[in-house]
Amino acid sequence: MNKYSFDDIKGKVVVLTGGGGVIGSAFTMGLASAGAKIAVVDFNKDNAQKVAD
Repeated sequence: MNKYSFDDIKGKVVVLTGGGGVIGSAFTMGLASAGAKIAVVDFNKDNAQKVAD
């Protein structure tokens, strides 16, 4: 079984659907702090933009 760490995500592109919500924004911040490039997607454009900024 493979074990993954946040080091495996550095430089990768992640498309996070629901990224403007509470849980999605927490995932976005965690992945971004680990070095991932994030595409935040949400049906609420304003929330997605706030998270992306």
